[in-house]
Amino acid sequence: MLKIFISNSVLSDVIYQAEDDSKTSHDLLYKILKSRTTVIYVSEKYPEELPLEVALFCSSYGNFPKEDRCDFLSDILSNPSAVLKEPTSVFLLDVEPCVANDIQEKYGVICLAKEDAYKAGAMLMDDNKEYSTDNNKVFHDGWATVLSGIRQLPSNSLIINDRYLFSNRENSKGEGFKNLRQILQLLLPMKFAERKTGIQYHVLIVFDPEEIYGSQTFQSVVERLFNMITCMRKYTIKLEVLGIAKGMKTDNIHFRLHNRRIVSNYYIVKAEQQLAAFNDTKGTCCQTITPQRFFTEDSLVKETSSSSPQRSIRQLIEVFEDFDPNIHIGSDGYKAYYYAVATNKDDVKGIGKNLMNRLLRKKKSIVEKDL
Repeated sequence: MLKIFISNSVLSDVIYQAEDDSKTSHDLLYKILKSRTTVIYVSEKYPEELPLEVALFCSSYGNFPKEDRCDFLSDILSNPSAVLKEPTSVFLLDVEPCVANDIQEKYGVICLAKEDAYKAGAMLMDDNKEYSTDNNKVFHDGWATVLSGIRQLPSNSLIINDRYLFSNRENSKGEGFKNLRQILQLLLPMKFAERKTGIQYHVLIVFDPEEIYGSQTFQSVVERLFNMITCMRKYTIKLEVLGIAKGMKTDNIHFRLHNRRIVSNYYIVKAEQQLAAFNDTKGTCCQTITPQRFFTEDSLVKETSSSSPQRSIRQLIEVFEDFDPNIHIGSDGYKAYYYAVATNKDDVKGIGKNLMNRLLRKKKSIVEKDL
């Protein structure tokens, strides 16, 4: 479910504008608001009698605005970083555009002022693009072309999953580090919370430690990743690296992580064969890569069986929420997983604990020290 935190006046305005047949700018957002896959939270408690436009909206679609998070919404202006307690939500607030833009840039959530609220529809609705690559044939600008439709979306976290990300040494077959660097250079936002705030951008990279080329080990891959990634931006990046090997107690998780995916708070990228998809701009295999925003038009229609990108995002996240980091060793003595975390290359730790990526919510406390 997508949570939309919205000021009462903004909700009324969006409904009014969308139901005016002479205007179409609010149509996409209106479709999302009335969808049963969306939960609406308002900033203030309504009087006993709802405003007419809201009452008609509720009677038509049954999507009633909830009032049980009013305090949370009212606290955002005095403590904007609180939005990271709901890192995959949308915030449509009755504030100045510069205030909303500042929150969006610093914390990687969709945050829009009243006059810009309609833009959330286009930001969340997929444009139905997919890209087919071919072995050793030039493909436009490689990852820059594939990710062009989503790279400008706000973002506060990434999960990159591919068992075989580091299984090839040759560029022509798909060199993992090179592709990973290209992906992150494109998808990591240029701006995020300043280092002094203590708020970090989260990246989780997952692969099979038994599928690494040559003499490399999990540890050598980790060192190279932390050297490469933690210094990519001026803000702090918390990088987690998880190696899931096939073992007696990890078979279920290992099997569920077979798909190649890049997931953030508002989009997912699906690759059929491998994320090491390019040698510069040449394809390394024949496959289709599909970047998707949160919704498709069909997924908002109750009668359709279309699976939404939102559901695909949730499916991957649930794998990691089900992951039990306390099972280090299978009953046969087989090491089940490897883990490392750090915010800089000189402080890498391999401690078995709950995964910390903020997209994974199930095992976190309600009040989190590390937003």
